[in-house]
Amino acid sequence: MSASTEAGGTRQLGDRLAGTTTRAQFGAILTEARQRSGLSLRELAAAVGSSPSTLSGWCRAENLPFPSQLDTFRAMLRELGVDDVEPWIDVLIELRTGGGREPDGPPPYLGLEPFGHDDADRFFGREALRDRAVARLRAMLSDEGRAGLLLLLGASGSGKSSLLRAGIGRRLREQDHPIATFTPGDQPVERLHAALAAVRADRGRRRPVLLIDQVEELFTAGSDDAQVEGFLTALDALTEPGADGGVAAVLALRIDFYAELAASGGLSGKLEDTQLLVGPMTEVELTRAIVEPARRAGVTLEDELVALLLRDFVPTSSMVREHDVGALPLLSHALLETYRRGNRRRMTVTDYEAAGGVRGAVERSAEAVFRACTPPQQALMRQVLVRLVHVENGTLATRRVATYDELQGLLPEDDDADITDLLEPFISARLLTADATTVEISHEALLAAWPRLQAWVEEGRDAIRLHRRIAEATQLWVAADRDGSALARGALLEAMRSAIDPSESWIQLTADEEEFLASSVAQAEAADEEARRRTRRLRTLVAVTTAFAVLASVLAVIAADARSDALLARDEALSRQLSLTAERLAETDPSLGAELTVAGYAIAPTTEARSSLLDAAVTPRATRFLGGPGSTAMAASPDGALLAVGNSADAEVQLLTRTPAADGYTRAATIGLDDPALEIYAVALASDAEVLAIGDTAARISLWDVSDPTDPAALATELRGPEGPIQGLSFSADRSELAAVGLGDGVFRWDVSDPADPTALPLLPVDEISWSVAHSPDGRRIAVGDDVGRVVLWDVSDPATPVEVVTLSPTDRSILSVGFSPDGQLLAAGSRAGTLHAWELGEPAAPSVVEIPEATFDSWINALAFAPDGDHLAVGSSDGQLLLWAVDGWHLLDSLRHPAALTSVTFTSDPDTLVTAATDGSARLWDLAATVPLTLQGRIWSLGFTADGSRLAAFSGAETGQWDVTDRHARRLAAPLTEPVDGPAFSGAGAISPDGALLAHGSLSGEVLLYDVSDPAEPQLIAPPLGGSEALVEAVRFSPDGRLLVAGGVDTDVRVWHLDDPTAPELLAVLDAPTEIVLNLAFGPDGALLAAPSADNHVYLFDLTRPSAPVDLGRVGGFTSEAYAAAFSPDGQLLATAGSDAEVRLFDLTDPTEPQPVGDPVQGPSGRIYDLGFDASGTRLAGAVVDGRTWLWDVEVAAAPEVLAVLGTGTSPMYAVAFHPDGDRLAASGAAGEVTWWSLDEAGAMEVICRDVGDAITEREWQVHLRDRAYAPPCG
Repeated sequence: MSASTEAGGTRQLGDRLAGTTTRAQFGAILTEARQRSGLSLRELAAAVGSSPSTLSGWCRAENLPFPSQLDTFRAMLRELGVDDVEPWIDVLIELRTGGGREPDGPPPYLGLEPFGHDDADRFFGREALRDRAVARLRAMLSDEGRAGLLLLLGASGSGKSSLLRAGIGRRLREQDHPIATFTPGDQPVERLHAALAAVRADRGRRRPVLLIDQVEELFTAGSDDAQVEGFLTALDALTEPGADGGVAAVLALRIDFYAELAASGGLSGKLEDTQLLVGPMTEVELTRAIVEPARRAGVTLEDELVALLLRDFVPTSSMVREHDVGALPLLSHALLETYRRGNRRRMTVTDYEAAGGVRGAVERSAEAVFRACTPPQQALMRQVLVRLVHVENGTLATRRVATYDELQGLLPEDDDADITDLLEPFISARLLTADATTVEISHEALLAAWPRLQAWVEEGRDAIRLHRRIAEATQLWVAADRDGSALARGALLEAMRSAIDPSESWIQLTADEEEFLASSVAQAEAADEEARRRTRRLRTLVAVTTAFAVLASVLAVIAADARSDALLARDEALSRQLSLTAERLAETDPSLGAELTVAGYAIAPTTEARSSLLDAAVTPRATRFLGGPGSTAMAASPDGALLAVGNSADAEVQLLTRTPAADGYTRAATIGLDDPALEIYAVALASDAEVLAIGDTAARISLWDVSDPTDPAALATELRGPEGPIQGLSFSADRSELAAVGLGDGVFRWDVSDPADPTALPLLPVDEISWSVAHSPDGRRIAVGDDVGRVVLWDVSDPATPVEVVTLSPTDRSILSVGFSPDGQLLAAGSRAGTLHAWELGEPAAPSVVEIPEATFDSWINALAFAPDGDHLAVGSSDGQLLLWAVDGWHLLDSLRHPAALTSVTFTSDPDTLVTAATDGSARLWDLAATVPLTLQGRIWSLGFTADGSRLAAFSGAETGQWDVTDRHARRLAAPLTEPVDGPAFSGAGAISPDGALLAHGSLSGEVLLYDVSDPAEPQLIAPPLGGSEALVEAVRFSPDGRLLVAGGVDTDVRVWHLDDPTAPELLAVLDAPTEIVLNLAFGPDGALLAAPSADNHVYLFDLTRPSAPVDLGRVGGFTSEAYAAAFSPDGQLLATAGSDAEVRLFDLTDPTEPQPVGDPVQGPSGRIYDLGFDASGTRLAGAVVDGRTWLWDVEVAAAPEVLAVLGTGTSPMYAVAFHPDGDRLAASGAAGEVTWWSLDEAGAMEVICRDVGDAITEREWQVHLRDRAYAPPCG
């Protein structure tokens, strides 16, 4: 095209632009300009420094450039040949504002636009979250030994980008940190390098920080896998502790993309410990977000307007007075429209109503996005939206959550499109909110304020209601493996058939739903036909009874076989359903879930049942002891021999006892209150376990002699103190004093040296309701938490003259729990706001604050306790979660789930024994030696056992760990081995020698470090490192006799060393046959054969019978991508291989020079298989898969392998797998930095579960999950 032609074209478009009045017209002209330029979206985005997805949205008019993007928009217009861009800007502003330019000075609100760095003066309501994020960043920036990564997670529309830019970014700028803010786009590596160059050019004394917004673009902007992997790998290295030239990074990610980021493996070793959730704002925070921007801009708001905004924005169904997490942009949009309709100096209710309120903003946004869809897209979107609505007779429509899979089913089976492409504009406009697996409407206002959706709902109310039943029934049927017993029948089927005709388009059924209805109809018709056949057969049989009597026995056998087949199918379906139920319960009630796995396996030993059973046996779970529902108070004697558990349902306290030899507790006695309507919120046991105090809701405290738990006796008349319910009780360590708090004037105290005759001590005055109280271990201090967020510390060294030491005010919400460490040097407190606080008491009058990472819960912190050795702090909250921290370094060790709100937590004198109580009325006994996982810092890439099975070694990119695994509980042998100071950095490729005397760990720079670990507690580096390569080592292996060491990696070579003298290894050979990265290595059982999987899609075989003169035997192929794994069977006759194509290939090695494929490739895993291993018998093969699962196959018949189990949670990629030499235990590790190991003995797994179960499944629980089976507890 000539320059004159191009100029004429753009002038012609400019003439058409003058008459533009809609977004669609504007987008059409913009698209035509791009097409005339001949530039692709990718080329155009590269030219202007934006992303193709952003420019595509502008050209399709799905969204318009925000004011902060005008410079990019101008640059795009110039690239398209537009000389005079200002008329385009005028039209853009006209479309964005509804007419006219903005007056001088920006408006106080930004509408749907996220906040930028320069908008901090309008950013309010998130100060607490901003300060928490900045505090964590400061801790990282001041400590070179900490990883410099912080991940902001939140739903679409929760305010992540605004927090990142206007909150965190602005504060970092004020502190003179060099920062660079960017989004990954479709060239994330290039953008990362550009950002690094910018911050390093500006680098002074402060450590640079990268602010990376919209990290989900890694998976949506069209980046290829290499770009994504390169970006994450580089960022991982830059944020490693002590990295040379390292930076800190804050990432903002939509929560529905978290699984993809974790599965990518690039940062997953850091993700778990670096998250900060961007959740809903409180009503107080919302008020600041509404009022403060206007006040700063000199704009006044009517008081009635603020109240009306809060009432409209916070759903009436919200019990905690919080808004929907993804709806903040809708409020901002309503505020902006209200401001524009006023006189720009005062915002009134009239202006708000003229703008349409929150509902009006919703309607305008919804119509704009909907009209941008094509007619077919609009028809499909109607189907999506009505599925997101729940209706019942006589009630208003409400929101319904749908899964991506359900919505994907609306597309034709031959359509390979992704439903997320249709949903994305609605999610971007904050009309829909998505998480990892589900989608829902962002705000209830959409249901009432969008006339189009209202009309659809009213028109199809009956069909929507009935369709919900079809959808739910279909989900159950699919979950039951499409078992016929789950199909619809009878009146329900007739209602479904009459109400919805799949041929009609008003309610479109998914393929699964159509199949469900068709199968239900076919089953009903078959049943009818069978009934007719039975009638005909009966008539025939009556007529010829005598003639066919001889066949009666044959027919009986046939009928019995048919019935047996039907019963088997029913049992298998129920077994699979129980497996799904157990997997769900593992998140809330793992003890009950484990017992259900035993029941499911006993009903039918399906693959699913076996998987659930083996998983449950190694899942952290407790021994439970049942009580009545309600708030449960609990106390334990120091040795754990006596438990006192309050039963609020029956106004009782149960006394449970155990002996050191017992695995559980028995009920010794019950103490009943005289009024069964009372509840018990507090109990306390004296340290000698002889006196029990009980506080009730009538504000009475009773003392009991429990020296003989089988015969408790009342000791004294009831004590009176607080006016209302007793919320907390505490004995001093020497049992000389009892303290009580509740509704009253402070802390009430008694001298209980003689518990039969207590005497009152001076009151510790507190102005507000007190919720919690604790004595220090030496009895010299008392801490009390009150209703307004204060922790008051008192000196009671002289009980008669208490002295207030200090008042701490960490929050403005009630302090529900307080506790001292065993040495009295730490004080911890938990609040109703879900925040955990701690102080060092070296100077009691001036305590110093302890920074605790991830110290915020989603709900109230009701209980906390330090372990008796002071190493751990356990904290329980109302969301049923108990978190366990290591006090040294304050890092999280584990999370123990409960089915109800936690109310009590205590350790016994054994630091590995923890007792908890929850509002389901149950007490639970946890063995922390079994629950705390085997962990290392960073992703664990390699595993290995010694030949005798006594020791397990694991290798991460940061350290090496060794555990004694001779018994059920693994025991760490020594502190993790870290890379040498100023030496090569570990790569994660490692191995332990068969005799356990040596460890080998590869490096990022090509060396292999060899350690003498004959004494695991005193590892010695054998210098110098083994060299020969300058590139990352991917794999290291010892030969079965320990005499050879091999290593391979990025340089494509495999090096072979002789280790007869480990202090002077001899390089024997370099195997250079692979043409790409060597990704793994495996020796045959006798050490003669070596397999080397390579990124060139082959596995290479070498004969090392003479290691100094190795023979290249050739290679096996068939892979469509990288070969990652290889393993030899114990007899050396079978080679198993796998790789990125998610298939396992088996080869017969009778002649190693010509391996022969055995059977077809084995399919099943949904992603790359990183590692393989055979058991000692050679009949079982295990694979570590990037989908987060560990697969187990039966390969006894090698030509027809069968899946035995699919193990693990699937939450993060798995990289390594290893069988214990006994063949019955399996270890696997991956991105989570944990080693999981299973016993594969199914009978043993059932025995372990039932031994630890405590009180068996109740009849009521049985009826919920096994309604059609007679009550028969599997562990009863």
